[in-house]
Amino acid sequence: HRDLHSFPTRRSSDLLVKRLPKLPTIVRYRDVHAERKKQGLGNIALGADLITGKPVFLPFKDMMHMQIAGVSGYGKSTFLQSLMLQCLQLGDALEKISVIDLKGTDFKALECDKLEVVFQYEQITNFVAQLVAEMEARLTVMRNNSLTNWPRGRLLVIIDEFAQLVYQLSDPTLKDAERKKHKAIQEKMIADLCRLGMLGRAAGITLICATQKPTTDAIPSALRHNLDAAIMFRSSRILASSIFSDTSGFIFEPKDLPKGQAIAWLNGTVRYMQSYVV
Repeated sequence: HRDLHSFPTRRSSDLLVKRLPKLPTIVRYRDVHAERKKQGLGNIALGADLITGKPVFLPFKDMMHMQIAGVSGYGKSTFLQSLMLQCLQLGDALEKISVIDLKGTDFKALECDKLEVVFQYEQITNFVAQLVAEMEARLTVMRNNSLTNWPRGRLLVIIDEFAQLVYQLSDPTLKDAERKKHKAIQEKMIADLCRLGMLGRAAGITLICATQKPTTDAIPSALRHNLDAAIMFRSSRILASSIFSDTSGFIFEPKDLPKGQAIAWLNGTVRYMQSYVV
């Protein structure tokens, strides 16, 4: 790729060509586990950098609210599985992983004492309300003890296909009063999730929202503005621009990304990576 900053001169003829590393079609987590142990299990291996071939690590303690985007079948679920299984190795740094998944199928096999899958709609709305109550209780403890961040294990909340929560429709056979009640419950749940996006991280609650189309009608703007990290698998350039305001400098075309490859926005930097398969 072009890297004119490597040269002391500014002549247009100066061009550095770097050969991209030859990565296998599937990059397995087991191949990087030893390196992760060396770095410390508190670092999550997100994927192999497409430019350097080296692992892309993200400290769990520094993990921001995140959005995962991309068309179906190109790596979102595989990435989330890798993320969950690595987080389960964190010990006391992780209190619990809660997965909101209306299908209830993709992550059910991962359930254990530290990972639950919430899939029934009524169960989801109650869970989100309880999560906000937990956040408020933690913030009260922090205020009373002059703390700026939650000192104990973090809660990781993963929402798969967020748009399904937004577009979940009530039973058409219900009477008007019941439909209005359903809509009010739905609107409160979305408002609660937006509040978690604004205040949750300081209280030890991290949100990860996955969707096929990261648009304002799929994820409310009040929440999207607080999703400070992003990983985007294959997608159109138009949808990519909803995450990355400037797509003109991309080395890889979003619509041509092979399965498992993604463009990431991490700590203010664009990274290109191939996610690990566990």
